[in-house]
Amino acid sequence: MPLKKIGWFSTGRDRAARLLLLAVEEKIQAREIKNLKIEFVFSNREEGEGKESDEFFRLVKKLGLPLITFSSQKFKPDLRRENVEKWREVYDREVIKRVKNFSPDFIVFSGYMLIGSPLLCKSFPIINLHPAAPGGPKGTWQEVIWELMEKRERESGVLIHRVTPQLDEGPPLSFVRYSLRGKDFNSLWERWEKKREGTPLEEIKRKEGEKEPLFQKIREEGVKREIPLLVQTIKAIGEGRLGFKSKKPLELTQEVEKERKREERVIFLDCEGPLTINDNALELCQEFLPEGERFFTLISRWDDWLTDIEKRKGYRPGTTLKFILPFLSAWEVTPEKMREFSLATLLFVPEAEKLLQKLKDFPSSFIISTSYEPYLEALSLRTGFPLLRMRFTTLERELFDLSSYEKEKIKKTLEEILLLPEIDLKEVKKKENLPPGARKTVKRLEEIFFKKLPSLPGVREFFKRINPVGGEEKSQALSEFLELRGKSISSSLYIGDSITDQDPMRMVREGGGLSVSFNGNRYAVREAEIVCISPDASPLIDLVELFLKEGKEKVLEWVKEWKKTSPWLGFKREPLEPIVEESERMRKRVRGKARGRLG
Repeated sequence: MPLKKIGWFSTGRDRAARLLLLAVEEKIQAREIKNLKIEFVFSNREEGEGKESDEFFRLVKKLGLPLITFSSQKFKPDLRRENVEKWREVYDREVIKRVKNFSPDFIVFSGYMLIGSPLLCKSFPIINLHPAAPGGPKGTWQEVIWELMEKRERESGVLIHRVTPQLDEGPPLSFVRYSLRGKDFNSLWERWEKKREGTPLEEIKRKEGEKEPLFQKIREEGVKREIPLLVQTIKAIGEGRLGFKSKKPLELTQEVEKERKREERVIFLDCEGPLTINDNALELCQEFLPEGERFFTLISRWDDWLTDIEKRKGYRPGTTLKFILPFLSAWEVTPEKMREFSLATLLFVPEAEKLLQKLKDFPSSFIISTSYEPYLEALSLRTGFPLLRMRFTTLERELFDLSSYEKEKIKKTLEEILLLPEIDLKEVKKKENLPPGARKTVKRLEEIFFKKLPSLPGVREFFKRINPVGGEEKSQALSEFLELRGKSISSSLYIGDSITDQDPMRMVREGGGLSVSFNGNRYAVREAEIVCISPDASPLIDLVELFLKEGKEKVLEWVKEWKKTSPWLGFKREPLEPIVEESERMRKRVRGKARGRLG
């Protein structure tokens, strides 16, 4: 079957735009969608017009897809005000010129916030998503839901339709249905009926709006099916089961629900600790910087101080990875050299490769790591685990081109840092407990990293543009992956071991999911529901398999019956300190003393 090519149109105005593109491209790369490729991405925004669209453009580039941007905001604003239909025609004529070097078989409107002109609709077959079943309400998703509620509809759906110049009037190509009744809905309908008896609809809209419980539930059920329906529709087009001349729309309810059931539960793993022995950032410093281990340990301890004891507002765990990059650059360490080094030094926790082999083909498993992009690229090359199902600290190659003057200044700064006293936080619980020598170091590092180094333009760009995946970013990545799969946090298992895992572990635990510390330090143990202390990853293999088959409650029963002392699986309990000591002892044994003692 000949390869079909997609033109992807998106304004890129929100996270959903990124998730839709990522979901389809991930399935194409995994060969779950065959005979199709995204030929290019077009956006009616340009760089600098919005934070979200800039994030979207970064994703497109990361995926290696050709990107065409053409600002609708800047294009003939006077004509747009005077005659919007004429403006659409003129704008779309320019769009067609800009994509003339491509030959898409069809266009996907995915969060594209413009109405296609008759010219554009005649030039390409175009598909779009509408949040209702065939024959259902028209309009925005908000208007659709209010109408469903007013008419007391018993079911709704989501459809993919051909785009025509008449908004939401194009013929449906595919759809999915879902019930608006049953145990999750009945009590919400009862409350709605009572509310409507004495309150006009417009007043409910004004007072509660999208927070109205039944409204929220209907929206939630629809959103869960939007990405799977788009994926299954594109898949059906690639397989030839669906075409643009099809007389009847293709119902994909069974396929969509099967896909959702297949990915009923979600697995999240940190990388360094649960999967690999490495501390890649430490090892890069050891390999390429003078006295690199002492330098990295000092900066890492300062990071712990700012995060856990001073509790600096706005400071994020993991910022160490941003601070050391200019130093690596000064010693000619580029992302390419980092990838080469990572491939040569990658070390797995015993049995962890088996775990990754089991999970690499499970679409709802993800790695969320603070580590640098080249290290995760090395892991992906070694194991076959898809890079698209990973989050990591992204590096920009051009940032590493520092001037000779800047490199010399950075090298002199390293010499100064190495003369500073150690920071030992073992007995430090409050700011005032910090010993005088360590206090001097903390003060000087503050001056160096917040004042001295940012005065160098190249370093300032490093600090501005590199965003380490710390605790907050890990939580955000977790939320994005859940949204991508249409899952709730209660269906999640998170396995972590360090300070940057404490936020997502707490988030999963409080959301009804399961958080597991694997040879974790005090930060991870504190937020875990289950603590695993083991010289290898074999207990994790069993735990993950049981969670995927039978869920959290069965895992808790299994752990309750655990009798072995090594490896040990158990529940976090007070007093916490003996468990923390045992866990950190195993951490150092498995990962080595230098790696194991870091946050």
